Amino acid sequence: MQRTRRICLVAIVALGLAGCQTAATRPSPTAQRQPLTSVQAERLLKDIAAIGRLADQGQSGAVKAAFEQLKAEFPQIGRFDLAIFADGEIAYASRRYNKAARSFEKVLDDYPESELRQPALSRLYQIGTRYLAGQVSMDLLIFRIKGYERGVQLLERVSQETGLQDPNGLGLRSAMAIARSYEQRKMYEEAYLKWSQIAAVWDTGQPGKEALLGMAQDKLASYKQHPPNRRHLYNIAHLAAARTYYQRLKSLWPEEASRLNIDQILQEIDQEVARRQLAVAQYYMRTGKRQAASLYLDMVVTDWPNTSAAQIARQLLAQKGLQDGGTRD
Repeated sequence: MQRTRRICLVAIVALGLAGCQTAATRPSPTAQRQPLTSVQAERLLKDIAAIGRLADQGQSGAVKAAFEQLKAEFPQIGRFDLAIFADGEIAYASRRYNKAARSFEKVLDDYPESELRQPALSRLYQIGTRYLAGQVSMDLLIFRIKGYERGVQLLERVSQETGLQDPNGLGLRSAMAIARSYEQRKMYEEAYLKWSQIAAVWDTGQPGKEALLGMAQDKLASYKQHPPNRRHLYNIAHLAAARTYYQRLKSLWPEEASRLNIDQILQEIDQEVARRQLAVAQYYMRTGKRQAASLYLDMVVTDWPNTSAAQIARQLLAQKGLQDGGTRD
């Protein structure tokens, strides 16, 4: 009986100590995070960068030990944002990217003024680009989240947090990575919208040039995505928009336009638009609507004079029936 009491007492003491240890690792309800001095913040970020290199190498044990030491050196933040960031880095070193991302997002959500904000954003950018490149970790599969979808979420977060104004910043790089990922997956309308967001901020410089080119290429690709034998059924607004963007690119960056052979692309667009207009005219001719047919033939000749469709239109206009007009409309 006495032995049983002793065992129970030992168990209770052990549980109590475990509870005390757990409580010691989390902030009490009344605990407050204390700010760091500029010197402390500089030293912290330098140490974080060194630990980050260990995490990149997958040394999770070394990362965990290093953060335990770092928490002791910076007790002002050791049980707050530093603890959350440490969880993220340990998960990152273990290749549990989605778990790591949630920790880094929590740093941004709970401690927006944290000295660890920039390292957290950098990790989210790295994880996001990994997912867009097709890499998926086991913890992502558990939650049944598609890698591309999660990658876009993370990079959108980075872009929103940092903005697009810095030409070398994570925000602009994130937005461009999203646009290019959409293009690789043939999601041209989504890519166009992302490039247009960038173009709204950058109308000059290298980012502006890439955005304008992306918008032009995606609009043209959206049209060409349809089978050739069915393209006549689709709105030519994509072609008109692509033409406008290519012309603007040619006007602003003539050397780049020459390198990309944009004159030939514009000629191909003109030929396609002219063929579409000629097809409409021929439809009206078949249905006996000669006045409407004449109107469209005139449009082809006037707007696209150097196209093969314009040559056909001139021949059709020369026919006596269309020259005299018609009364069947």
